[in-house]
Amino acid sequence: MKKTFKIFFAAQDPGGFNAILPVIKELKNNKKFPLKIFLANQSRDIAKKGGIDYQDSNNLSDKKLVQLFQEGRPNLVFTATSTGTSIEKSLIKIAKKRKIPTASLIDFWSNYKIRFSDPGTENLIYIPDYILVIDEMMKKEMINQGFDPEKLIITGSPFFDTFPSLIKTGQRGKVISFFCQPLSELFNRTAKDYLGYNEIQVFRDLVESLEKKKVKLPIIIKFHPRAKKLKKFDKIIKNSKMNILIEKKLPVEALIEKSKLVMGMNSVVLFQAAMTGKLVLSYQPNLKKQDPLMSNRLKISTAVYEKKSLYPALKKLLSGKNKKKNLILIKKYTKNKSTNKVIDFIENIIKK
Repeated sequence: MKKTFKIFFAAQDPGGFNAILPVIKELKNNKKFPLKIFLANQSRDIAKKGGIDYQDSNNLSDKKLVQLFQEGRPNLVFTATSTGTSIEKSLIKIAKKRKIPTASLIDFWSNYKIRFSDPGTENLIYIPDYILVIDEMMKKEMINQGFDPEKLIITGSPFFDTFPSLIKTGQRGKVISFFCQPLSELFNRTAKDYLGYNEIQVFRDLVESLEKKKVKLPIIIKFHPRAKKLKKFDKIIKNSKMNILIEKKLPVEALIEKSKLVMGMNSVVLFQAAMTGKLVLSYQPNLKKQDPLMSNRLKISTAVYEKKSLYPALKKLLSGKNKKKNLILIKKYTKNKSTNKVIDFIENIIKK
């Protein structure tokens, strides 16, 4: 009889779950690795659509989690990361007490410390044995923030393996999409105090500039899965002459493909769109923090940080006179075989 190695996976936020989902899909039919998947909040919606069986972890008590550990006896706990209180942190805490190996994968270049800390702190009490990071840039930033370099393993993001190439269809889209993050809902302080802007101000400025350019394409708003206030743009829509619609059913990937231009702030969706070859505008007026959107830093998307620069940037993007995408750079992230690298890592840890 072949020996099996049980793995507990966990995710709470959709971005984190998307990052580890290709690994779960690759392993779930491998009898060598029985999986138990703990999901909370919006990550459950992704699992339902993908037919992934999971343990609903919303409101799951610590006592029940300990019981599940006793019954499941995992050889490894592998998690995504989330801010605030999360199922990932709960599992890491229990696993460390039981001396079970732990690993977490970071899906984006931001908020490193609070992913492993209690809410409102940077106490780093949920650091796993290993942290899988996307690239050298992320590793360097984390080391500069005090993380142990011995714990940081560069694998890339398995989610990026799933990005299709839309280079040939890049400017043929029929709509302009706006991917909205619920910034005003997520920050205890106002988003403007913390970031320098909020999503309502951003959308208003974008609509004004598109009206000035006399763009005839419809604007499609796609809300983030965590958004609850879905009427925040009603006044802007009512006062605009443009055709502005809210999209609730179309998947992110399909909307990206339909788009001539993808707009937003610093969402990973903008990175995704830029990596597929689409025109992308990231508007973050009066930004007070370091820009977390790596496609801006790599100059694969267009970054605008002040209102006076917005109209010229939009005009240039929509003129068709844009530089060709850096395909070598895009392939570095999307043809990295990150899913295989993460699975190789898991197998090596279990062998130890």
